[in-house]
Amino acid sequence: MKLKDLELTISYIQKSGRSLEVKRLNHLFYGGSVDDVLLELQKYQNDDGGFGHALEPDCWNPESSSIQSWTAITILRELNLESSHPMIMKLFEYLEASFNHQTNRWDLLHPHNNIYPHAPWWEYREVEPSFNPSASIAGFIIRHENPSSPLYKDAYTVYLDALDFIDNTDSQMEMHELRCLLDMANDLYETHQFDPDYLNMVQRLIIQIRIVIETDETKWFSTYSVKPSFMIKHHPSIGSDEFKDLMIKEFELALTNRNSEGFWPITWSWSHYPESFSKAKAMWSSIISYEYLSLMKQFKFIE
Repeated sequence: MKLKDLELTISYIQKSGRSLEVKRLNHLFYGGSVDDVLLELQKYQNDDGGFGHALEPDCWNPESSSIQSWTAITILRELNLESSHPMIMKLFEYLEASFNHQTNRWDLLHPHNNIYPHAPWWEYREVEPSFNPSASIAGFIIRHENPSSPLYKDAYTVYLDALDFIDNTDSQMEMHELRCLLDMANDLYETHQFDPDYLNMVQRLIIQIRIVIETDETKWFSTYSVKPSFMIKHHPSIGSDEFKDLMIKEFELALTNRNSEGFWPITWSWSHYPESFSKAKAMWSSIISYEYLSLMKQFKFIE
């Protein structure tokens, strides 16, 4: 498929997407610079180094939080910055200060979320510690941070806990937690690819991907379900060869499930804040559209 066949989707992002997604799109296809993307991403970074301001559009709390910082990390990964980049170093200051040593995780929910428009799942409440988003954050830290630093040691504690969790979990994992564990495993590949414990973890994660992916393809674009692309975020990456045929099938179905404007409507909703949710939907649609274009390019589905 040629890129020109996706002009409707590209035009939607350019006209309706956030400036951040427009710059990411330009970098992906049109020779736009990494610095242009970083200038937009910087607008979401606070003085303490963390990220906020609805970078993840379902929570509009401007203060720094783990989930917003994780969202920034997903973008930083695609830019392949040097570990010494100032944005990463500043982010690490926040992550070191916000690590919860009682739970050995970064807290999923920020106490001030309830003050601002947000989806119900980001309502502040007591929740059990999990690897969402801590495993993903930890992997990024281990990949980039100095091994002698306190932050690296905190992140490695998360990794060791994750190894134990994965090794002792045969039942189906929660979808968001699994995705974060996969992020971590991908970040650790270069340094741990010959480690038997790491290799065992990877094999068990691939089994989990097979378990959680929704087998009824009719639900992929009508309900909030686990499509292959929910787990496979890059190619090459863990599972991307094993599930390549499913990814291609999803791309083919995705093309027939775009709306008349060329984008994919989201399959979830908030229960409150209708005006804010209307804006969040538009943000998400451009993000989802960009992510599909990026994956299609990585899998050479488009040229």
